[in-house]
Formats: sequence, C-alpha cells, structure tokens
Amino acid sequence: MKSPAHVQRERKSHTVEDQEACRVLRRPSDAVEASSNMLVESGLIIHWVSDSAGRVLFAGKRVHALFGLRAGEPGAGWSQIVCPQDRVRFSAAWAHSIATGSDLDTEVRIHLADGSLRWMHVRASARWSETEGVESWYGTLEDIQGSKSTIEALRATEARYRYAIDLCKLIPWTAGPDGIIQEVGQRWYDVTGVLDDRLGEYGISAVHPDDIPRTIEVWERSVDTGIPLDNEYRLLTNDGYRWYRSRAAPLRDDSGHIIRWYGIIEDVHDRRMSEEDIRWRAAHDALTGAANRTTFYAALDKALLDSRTRGSIVGVLLFDMDNFKWINDWLGHDAGDRILKHFSTLLRNCEGVIQFGRLGGDEFAAIISGDGEDAVQTAADIVFARVQGSLQIGVNWVDLLSSGGLAMYPLHGADADSLIN
Repeated sequence: MKSPAHVQRERKSHTVEDQEACRVLRRPSDAVEASSNMLVESGLIIHWVSDSAGRVLFAGKRVHALFGLRAGEPGAGWSQIVCPQDRVRFSAAWAHSIATGSDLDTEVRIHLADGSLRWMHVRASARWSETEGVESWYGTLEDIQGSKSTIEALRATEARYRYAIDLCKLIPWTAGPDGIIQEVGQRWYDVTGVLDDRLGEYGISAVHPDDIPRTIEVWERSVDTGIPLDNEYRLLTNDGYRWYRSRAAPLRDDSGHIIRWYGIIEDVHDRRMSEEDIRWRAAHDALTGAANRTTFYAALDKALLDSRTRGSIVGVLLFDMDNFKWINDWLGHDAGDRILKHFSTLLRNCEGVIQFGRLGGDEFAAIISGDGEDAVQTAADIVFARVQGSLQIGVNWVDLLSSGGLAMYPLHGADADSLIN
C-alpha cells in the first residue's frame, strides 16, 4: 500500500534516529507510559498504538487492568472487550481504516474488568512509512459515558415530552437560544398547513397581523432575559383564525447558558371566547347590545377628559321612547323588545356618535363631539331625525318616535351626572 498521495518516494536507509523511533514505538518510554496512566486514572483520554494490521502494541499497564486484559495480549483481545452489539460495526470500521489508511472515528461500548459497560470514543490515525505504506496506528480512547448518558437522558425526556403532548393534543415546538424555531410537531402542519419553509423567524407566519408586533415583542423579551414565554395570539387555521396560547421555558447548560427552548402551543379559543363573552356581557345590555349604564358613564368621563385637553365641546343626547308602555301592553313584551333592538341599531349606525348606551327601560343616551356648540347642535339634530320612523311588527305598523334633549359640556354641566340628570 502506498501513501495517500500515491507518490513513489525514493527508498532511504534507516538512520539511527529511525531505528530509535521504531524501538520507542514497540516499547514506549516510561514517560509516555506514565502520561498514559495519568490520563487513564483521570478518566480523560487513553493512548494506544498498533501495528499496520491493527495488532495493539501498547496501551499501558493501567489499561490492561482497567479492561481486564493481560499485558502483552494479542490484538484479538482488543475486539473482545467491545460490547457484542457494537462489535460488528466496530470491526467493520476498523477493517476499513486498515485497508484504506483512512482515520478511524467511531463510538462503542467497552466492557470494563468489573463487568460494566462504558461508552468510548475511538480515534486513530495512520503513520505512513516512506515507501511501505502504513507503518503503525496511533489512537486514543476517550471516555464519553457522561455526555452519552446526558444525551440519552435528553432523548428519553424528549420522547416522554412528545408522548405527553400527543395525549394532551398540544403542539410541541423547540427553538434555538436565538429564538429561531427549529422544530414543530406534526399537529402544527395539520392545524395551520404552514410548512417548514414558511415558519420564519419566531414562527409568526400564521399569526394574525394585529397580533404580530406583540408576539415578537414578548418573544424577544424572553430570548433576551431568559424568562419563560407566555403569550396568547390568533393563528390562521384551516377553520379560520383561532386563539392559541404559546408557552416555553429555556433549557440551560451547567454554565447557565440557554441551549434550547422547549414550548407548547395550546388551543384556547373556546376559553378565550367565553372570557370575552363574559367581559362583553358585563359591559353591555344583553338585549340591545348597547353599552350599559356603567360603561356609558365611563365613556362619558373619558370624553369629558379629552374635551378639556383639546378644548372641544361634548354633547349628550337623551332619548325616551314615546308610547313604549302602550306598545308593551298592546302588542306584548316581544314587540317592545323588537322596538328597543331596532332603536339601538339605528343609534349604532348614526355617524358622529362616539358611544351610546341603554340607561334603563326605554331610556337611551348618546355621546357626540364637535369643535363648537353649533357643530354639536347640528350633529344632534341629524341623529334625532334618523332615529324616528316606523316599524312593522306582524300585521301592525308601529310609529318609532322618541323625545329627549341635548346637554353640552361645559355649557350645561361639568361632569357626567350634571349632564345626564
């Protein structure tokens, strides 16, 4: 076998230095052996040397005791200490290196003298002679049991994590320390249809446009500070936009540096809709959808505050339905409810109305604003005209009329109570 470059070199006579090097190869000096023993005892790296055929020539006395081999045992003992499940793979890799002169680089489990197994990283490089090809092999054994156990434990944890996620119908995901999404569960694709090439930075390609700025802000804060992520946003799914909650926590190394983020995405649409419905009902009249008294007063207080800042005029329109009691008594409460709903719809569609509310019974109020008293009065006249009319209920036509008045800030009062009462 020739050298890797297949360059035919001129044969040279062995010098005294060459002969000494060969002697050291076959019988290492005390310094080399002492160094090897120290490395073995510290559990770091074990040096070994073999001839061109892979027969181990030197591995140190401590190594023989560690692996249960006899000093000077032939190379066959080397393969015997390899775990049977790894032996075929290791032998094939070693045979390939010997045949081609390429470096050996593999991981195997090795039996120790006490019967236990430890993961070792086996490396070897060939030493080439001037003319005869590979002369010997210089190799190392590195104990990687600790890192291998960590990796296997991590894989086991991830497997349990994914299994639990699948049972809970959540979407698992992982991200690098920079926050870039690395992997998402299959359910993500099933729900959103977004493939890997469209995940993008922070995985926001399917997020509702209105939620994107907040989602990026919250995620970047977690990446910068290491605090766990907890964010709710709308995702575009096969069924339209739905609310989801994304949570994540960082995995850190022994030095405290973040090496990965683990997260889950949970469908919270039903819960979110229920909460929003509760909040809406707390702020609105259930029958008409108009703001209730509390919400209307809060809106009026805000409008008065803004008016003081800008120097504008705020008008409050008050309405009472004409003949409402008679309609209830004549046509029934269902007819009365229809009248109230219809009147609310008319107010909702009036331009210039900042907020309107049902203060109770057939009493409504609306807020309008303008640059002066005349502008507010004109807007109020338009609103009054648009809410008058008639409505057919069954075979009957009912006149939809209202009466009321206009109060202006600051002309008629300085606060909500004085303007309404």
